[in-house]
Amino acid sequence: MIPVKADTLVDRIVHVLHDHLNLLEEVRRGIALSRATRGIVINEVVENLHRLRLSRGRLLEELKAITKLEDLSESESEDLIALLGYYVEVAYANELSILLDIRDLVNVNSDLGDLEDLRREAKAILSSLFNKSTYKGQKRLLGLLD
Repeated sequence: MIPVKADTLVDRIVHVLHDHLNLLEEVRRGIALSRATRGIVINEVVENLHRLRLSRGRLLEELKAITKLEDLSESESEDLIALLGYYVEVAYANELSILLDIRDLVNVNSDLGDLEDLRREAKAILSSLFNKSTYKGQKRLLGLLD
């Protein structure tokens, strides 16, 4: 197996997060449509929720690839910390809000568990990156992890 370069992995994570955020917006629109039609049009919500699950799986795969990286440059470490920090604090909250909003339309219990697992993994990797980092400004951000 060919090892992944850190800059390639950063690019892939950016792409996956971008797609994930777009999917979250599609789910929001589907929820609005479903509510406007009093639940008659639910198929768009179900389809987008399925795509969101797949996206969450891709993101988890990319996060696990971070743990296999060796000798990260300070710049690569900073990029990964910024991306994971964004996910842990912002993207997670957006997805959680959507899942809580959608649960009266679709059973999302497993999604809520998967989301928590993904956040836990991201936080563990973020913590590890912080511990390896020598950049003092990043260490101040550790408050985000609590």
